[in-house]
Amino acid sequence: MAKVRAHFIETILTQSVNTPEIPLAFVGSPGNGKTAIVEQYAEKNNLPLVKLLASTLDESDCFIGDTEILTEDGFVRLDTLQENVKVAQVDEYNNVSFVVPSQIVQKPHDGEMVVFKSKRLDVAMTPSHRVAFRPCPVVKDTRHQMPLQIASASEFLTKKGRAYISSGGIASYGNNLSEKQKFHIAFAADGCVLYKHKTTNTFAARFGFSKKRKQVEFERLCCVLGLSFTKGKPRKFDNPKWKDSINYDVIVPNDFVTKDISDIASLDTVSSNFAREALEYISKWDGTRMTSSTMRFSSKKKIDVDYVQALAALCNTRSKIGYDVHVFYVDVTFGKTDVVIEKHHVKSRYYKGDVFCVTVPTGMFIARSNNATFVTGNCAGIVVSTAEKRISQDEHGNLKIVPATDGGAKTLSPDWVNRLRDGGMLLLDELNTARREVQDTLLTLIQSRALPNGDKLHPNVRIVACMNDFVQCNNYCMSPAMRNRFAWFRVSPNVKQWLGWLKTAVHPDVHAFMTAAFERGMLFSADDAFMDDSENLFTTPRSLYNLIAFCGGCSKTVTDTLKLVQTIVKYAPNFVDKAAVGVLKSLGSEAKKDRSNAVFQAYLDNNTIDGSVVADITEAVRVDGLDDEDEDDEHF
Repeated sequence: MAKVRAHFIETILTQSVNTPEIPLAFVGSPGNGKTAIVEQYAEKNNLPLVKLLASTLDESDCFIGDTEILTEDGFVRLDTLQENVKVAQVDEYNNVSFVVPSQIVQKPHDGEMVVFKSKRLDVAMTPSHRVAFRPCPVVKDTRHQMPLQIASASEFLTKKGRAYISSGGIASYGNNLSEKQKFHIAFAADGCVLYKHKTTNTFAARFGFSKKRKQVEFERLCCVLGLSFTKGKPRKFDNPKWKDSINYDVIVPNDFVTKDISDIASLDTVSSNFAREALEYISKWDGTRMTSSTMRFSSKKKIDVDYVQALAALCNTRSKIGYDVHVFYVDVTFGKTDVVIEKHHVKSRYYKGDVFCVTVPTGMFIARSNNATFVTGNCAGIVVSTAEKRISQDEHGNLKIVPATDGGAKTLSPDWVNRLRDGGMLLLDELNTARREVQDTLLTLIQSRALPNGDKLHPNVRIVACMNDFVQCNNYCMSPAMRNRFAWFRVSPNVKQWLGWLKTAVHPDVHAFMTAAFERGMLFSADDAFMDDSENLFTTPRSLYNLIAFCGGCSKTVTDTLKLVQTIVKYAPNFVDKAAVGVLKSLGSEAKKDRSNAVFQAYLDNNTIDGSVVADITEAVRVDGLDDEDEDDEHF
């Protein structure tokens, strides 16, 4: 396999213009920028690009049917979920949106299930199911700022260290809690219907309060909403433990309120601010404060308890439902957003029966199992990076391949073929993350340039595959027939090329800082580093750019370079390896000593890639252009 620098991917793509029938495969360590360069090439040359995430073609990962999913109407069991019902999907930064699943999966399973069981989570899933989690951070109190990661359920059987699974997400859309909705909560808690007026479409409601704060708040609500009320005299009780109660009678329109809290608002219109405010308001009227940070809501109506838990999930707050003497209750813990999972919480057990799941564009959704909510990966997806603008199945009708029960696979008609009707590029990303039977179905597309359903590719459509190293990432091996269809190129990182691109993407001071770091000895992680089974981080073009973007270095209006550098140094342990952290800290210390930022000035004066600044940079992998030396590729 010929070695190429990432810089030469564009050269190879240009060379392939006259031979579109020959598929190209670029393989290398994670984070080397393979996919990004292909996408940039397509954009630069105005080529239509369809990107298919190979792992989203593998429908192999599901839950037992009693696992529930959060929908616009509340929690619904996966085995009863109907089509065209919106569900709550979550992206890698816990942002929530409601979408109709691109598909609902039901399939038989006979074998191992991985069970996550702790005090606050109890759920079983197939071994290859994607689990959304955050690792234990190196820097304290930075966990919630890190994006969600994905790992298969089976990896947690041997995974060391803590993992944190989110209880929900953050909904940024929607309105705050209105005064009418507050009145609705008050009526559901302490109101009742006395009688209805048929001619005026109103009804008389009665409220009874013993607590002064409720009386004051009720009178305020009536005044704001323009509702007239009659205040009765205090009612005395014989039992000295009971406080005096005051009744209020008020005339209310028929469609104004109901006795169900779940009628306050449709969940797909609820923002996190709304959810948090509603929970606090419910606790004042019909809840009990267990501690300063925990409230309990009780009701005989399970639908209301479910609704309160859904509100908690939509503001990423931990909660759990219980049952006590004919009454349901939900405990909501404010300030707690996730569940801790350690190795001893993960076991395996045998299960035979149907399993179920859904596919959503972001690859993650809010679920509930045994009365506790959590965020999970879906049956067919990885996290779709918004930064890389990956094309999801739902957005562009990507190729949908479903393994059949007989071990084969069936192909559904995609609608992306028309997007490539005049040529373009079909990018098969992470091709080796799909199982063998799915790869075999893709072989039909690669070999005959046609789908099994008869759809044909235009002659000028080029097929390009990008993937991480098979052995390094423990991906599926590819059959000889599949391997033989591609021209293979191993990609290694190139400092000059990356710094040249970085110059156009970040603030000049950040570019100078990174240039200085490489001159001081910072290296991209070598290929063999990824073979380590430990949980070490790696320094790659992607991880360095993510570090810069996370710290605000992509802004062109940075006013305090020193503060930005200190931020990059602070969060570096969450993105890059220890050696890179050491270089960045050393350089950052020099900048801190010299408040005039002279450390950067020398580089700002010479920050051209063709100058002497980067002339002596040591590269992690030294390869010049195309290397004719064959690589050992037994694992392909």
